[in-house]
Amino acid sequence: MPADSDATLNAIATELSVVPPRDFVSARAARAKQIDDRALASEVKALRKPVLAAWAVNVLAQERRAELDRLLEVASALRDAQSALDARRLAELGHERRSVLEKLTELVSQLAEARGERLSPSTVEAVRETLNAAVFDADAAAAVASGRLTRPLEASGGFSVDLEGAIAGGAADAPVSPPRKDPPRSAKESAAVARSRAKAERAVRAAEKDAAASARSLAEATERRERAHENADALEERVEKLRRDLASAERDLAAALERIDDLDAQVAGAAKRDAEAQTAVDAARADLPE
Repeated sequence: MPADSDATLNAIATELSVVPPRDFVSARAARAKQIDDRALASEVKALRKPVLAAWAVNVLAQERRAELDRLLEVASALRDAQSALDARRLAELGHERRSVLEKLTELVSQLAEARGERLSPSTVEAVRETLNAAVFDADAAAAVASGRLTRPLEASGGFSVDLEGAIAGGAADAPVSPPRKDPPRSAKESAAVARSRAKAERAVRAAEKDAAASARSLAEATERRERAHENADALEERVEKLRRDLASAERDLAAALERIDDLDAQVAGAAKRDAEAQTAVDAARADLPE
């Protein structure tokens, strides 16, 4: 496909990558119908619908680029610090990365919800993993920045990111920042630096996994606590209602007992009057002449 067609395909892929998932298929078909170039139209029809997490990251990349750029700046600085084995700088940037990452993850959830898509906890985690992959891999950073992701990204143990089929259209632009030009090292020095860097990267990755697991545990515990509070509130409301019902029943019982006392008195009076009347009848009969 000619270069201009590649650029057009990328532009269309960028446009479709932020269409709400429920409208993607119809929007893709409509866009393909507008294209006279049959080859390009076929390429458009073949564009994959982004997974929900990828779509949400695309919205961030295209509509809130300034916020995403802040994470990419931290990522670039973090990679430089890793190359230089600057432990103190790594610690500073690690703290900043976590802060920016959490803010961006929350922002992505808000952007998605504003467009009618509520992200589940697993989707939010996929968003966080995708943004985290951009921190540790320059090519992944470029993929995220393209705003054309089709699926979430995840860094492997060595921080390499599988980008196969992850970007709609052509390849993403070059990494956000150029690689460092370090002074030449001897083979022995380079091997030692590589080993040290790999060790530091493994330690950072392990810490990140532990932090993610802790965050999930905290979220789950918080959710369980909220459910327990809701259950306790419901039970307390039920107890209060039962107390009100009991008080009302006790009042009704007291009134019923008073009514029984009144009726007992009425029955006793009626029985007395009946006995007196019967006595009068007997007396009257006795006075009848024979």
